[in-house]
Amino acid sequence: MTGIRPSSAVAAVVLTAACSGTPAPPPSFPAVESRVDALIARVRAEDGFTVDPRSGREPTTGYVVGSARDARVVPAADLFGGGGRELLLGYLRDNAGHFTADPAVDLGAWYDRRGARVVFSLVSVVADRDSALRLGVRNNQRLVYDVVGRAELPTGVGVTPTTAGTARSDGS
Repeated sequence: MTGIRPSSAVAAVVLTAACSGTPAPPPSFPAVESRVDALIARVRAEDGFTVDPRSGREPTTGYVVGSARDARVVPAADLFGGGGRELLLGYLRDNAGHFTADPAVDLGAWYDRRGARVVFSLVSVVADRDSALRLGVRNNQRLVYDVVGRAELPTGVGVTPTTAGTARSDGS
């Protein structure tokens, strides 16, 4: 398949199956499926990851913004207690349509240590900080992740002023 993008290859398989009357096989993402255990370990060690499920590439620049759809929250104990492989593969499988339809959609995971949960989500990597923050607000996201700075940037969503003039999170 030299010269064919992974998403084009998936589309070709689906089209061929549709024309033949044979059910299309579910899309697969070998670049992620082959390293599920390593990705789960990254969630525990580094609080998350962002990966293109089609190529396995991870962003080196930009800002990661969660979408407003199809996030899945799982207890950290389930992810790290032996069920992580199936949980991550299940999320990948359940959202395969998003990944094949839109090459700008990546797979994200974020470890909320305080809440003892992990959030799998459909994410986009945006080059510009201001655009990323605006998209984060539009998507009702509290945070955007700065890949280069390795820092979470608050969007202002879910923050209300207090009488002292400081801000607090509604979740605290």
